[in-house]
Amino acid sequence: MALDNATNETNLELMRSTATLSSKSQITIPAWARRRLGLAPGARVRLQIEGDRLVIEPAGKAIEELEGALQGVYGDPDGYVEALRDDRLP
Repeated sequence: MALDNATNETNLELMRSTATLSSKSQITIPAWARRRLGLAPGARVRLQIEGDRLVIEPAGKAIEELEGALQGVYGDPDGYVEALRDDRLP
């Protein structure tokens, strides 16, 4: 079990880094973090403040990539719009 704890502590240390802000207030995300999060050049990230921490996470898919993802889920879109217009929906 001691080996497992040592391994976990080593893994935690590998998941922590210090970055320095450039003169343009930019930071470089370390390669190990980019690989772990699947970030490639040009990838979008979401920044969020949690308490006194800045959390950086992949932004997910752009809205354009989601076009058509729910196609057919709500049935006929034209019929749905007509029902909305006729005030037939609950």
